[in-house]
Amino acid sequence: MRKLVLLVNVFAFLFNAQSQNVAINATGALPHASAGLDVNYPDKGVLIPRVNLTSINDVVTIPGAANSLLVYNTNATITGGCGVGYYYWNGTQWVCFLTSPGSGGGSSMAWLTNGNVGTNPATNFLGTIDNQDLVIRTNNVERVRVKTSGELLIGTSTPIMANTQVQVKGPITGIGIYAQVQSGAGVSGETNASGPGNNGVEGYQWSPSGGQKSAGVLGYSDGSSGNGMYAECSRGTAFPLGIWGVSERGNPNSSGFTNTNGYAGYFGLASSPNPAGHVRVLNDISIVGNMSAGGKSFKIDHPLDPENKYLYHSCVESPDMMNIYNGIVTTDANGEAVVKLPEYFQALNKDYRYQLTPIGQFAQCIVFKEIENNQFVIKTDKPNVKVSWQVTGVRNDPYAQKYRIIPEVEKPAEFKGTYLHPEVYGKDRTKFEDYVFMKDKERPMPYRLAKERNKEK
Repeated sequence: MRKLVLLVNVFAFLFNAQSQNVAINATGALPHASAGLDVNYPDKGVLIPRVNLTSINDVVTIPGAANSLLVYNTNATITGGCGVGYYYWNGTQWVCFLTSPGSGGGSSMAWLTNGNVGTNPATNFLGTIDNQDLVIRTNNVERVRVKTSGELLIGTSTPIMANTQVQVKGPITGIGIYAQVQSGAGVSGETNASGPGNNGVEGYQWSPSGGQKSAGVLGYSDGSSGNGMYAECSRGTAFPLGIWGVSERGNPNSSGFTNTNGYAGYFGLASSPNPAGHVRVLNDISIVGNMSAGGKSFKIDHPLDPENKYLYHSCVESPDMMNIYNGIVTTDANGEAVVKLPEYFQALNKDYRYQLTPIGQFAQCIVFKEIENNQFVIKTDKPNVKVSWQVTGVRNDPYAQKYRIIPEVEKPAEFKGTYLHPEVYGKDRTKFEDYVFMKDKERPMPYRLAKERNKEK
């Protein structure tokens, strides 16, 4: 009887294995037509061979492994692999399934395109565990690279600036980085170190042909009461500066370039009929060099109506670098009076000029002794005469000697045919010398605004 049962089972197996398809089950069902091996048990699985691979290049443990050979590796420290789990042989090395536990017992679950759950940031991460960069591509073109040293490169595979944590190389035209917030700071920078090169925010415009339409740093405000740029130095104790502007005019700078017509600061728009560049200083202003202006005056609240009017007075002009001293003195019984000048008078001045005016009576008065030891003597033909005196001198200090103001000079060649004030000569704004020099028919402006205006054209 046992022999008969065994024979029936053999015939059943041979019947189920027909056409080289094999079915293993407890019901005698035929294998699926698409399967070479069809295993079907409601309470059992398939036990894959368990091996101890030493590395992903191990060819000793299973000699002559066939392509797609599947095993379960039990070695958690397999070299180059992802620890314990399922591996298959691809003809060159053992490849682990991403759903297997990772090296050291940690999970190396696949990162799904629709999100993951149950992750642990201590063991689940995107990145590398060897000394290789992490690269992100789109359309098979590298877009982002995280260097092994930690630098983040966007738009480039090689660093473009040393000692820079985030480096972005933008398109030929466009914006490298753009930030927008509803409230707060779009871009903020901070440094806690001092000395050259330690700057919170930096901007560069390297193009030798960038011209006046470009800027290393541009501040722009469309708000009704906004500020294009604001600078403050609130804690400095050693010569603090809110804004520091430099133009190394006439001398080669640190890069070897010479700027012959540069300005450390420029306010206004040369092409505008109204230059719109008023500068208001709320405290003292100090100018080390010379100051030039079309007109110079003081402006104060009118003493008789300070709430409703201003009072202007013009400065006294002279072709010389002239100083003026004046006062009132009364001669003595001998008709003489000594006028004492400041102790620095003769050190500061040369080419003295005198004016004397008697007050209250007709009298003759003369300079009896000219200036010596910072004083001079007046003499009148009568005693006790009140005299108003004025003395002028031309500056003769070392600065005046070196930088003497020359009243009449030729305009530079590039300014020939232009005017400082073309409107007073009936000329239009194109004859303004800065209009020709600056060529600023378009001022520096944000890239997106410039792009929009170019579309309008």
